[in-house]
Amino acid sequence: MAYFKTMTTETVDKGKKNAVIMGRKTWESIPAKYRPLEGRLNIILSKSMKILCSQRTKGCAILCDSLQEGLSKLADNSRSIESVWVIGGSSLYEECIVSPLCHRVYLTEIKKKFECDVFFPDIPENFHLVKWVPNLFIQFHIHLSIEIKFI
Repeated sequence: MAYFKTMTTETVDKGKKNAVIMGRKTWESIPAKYRPLEGRLNIILSKSMKILCSQRTKGCAILCDSLQEGLSKLADNSRSIESVWVIGGSSLYEECIVSPLCHRVYLTEIKKKFECDVFFPDIPENFHLVKWVPNLFIQFHIHLSIEIKFI
């Protein structure tokens, strides 16, 4: 999680912050004590969470009905936002990866088989693989006997 936090939090312009966009299930998968994700503007996309709006979060989170509404809210904050990170779930990834606004995919390969029912969508052919190892993770990391590779 340190890699994720660093990537989605650090900015070149220290007067700005990044935004993370996520679906309701991704939001709910984050332990309550870590919501909203600190140091980032959190955009939560949900049509069913409106009831929770008044008691939704402490801190910096915006609830929106759609990706378009979320992007509109970010446009309103464009002077204070440096980068936008889409952090899940599956249908949001599917919507964003075909968008002309999506410029990069930061992919982490986990070399272990898991039972899953949801998968990341195929990456379009117009994306080019650039092998990259972040400075803070110079080598493969092995955690709980799981090899993790940053691509």
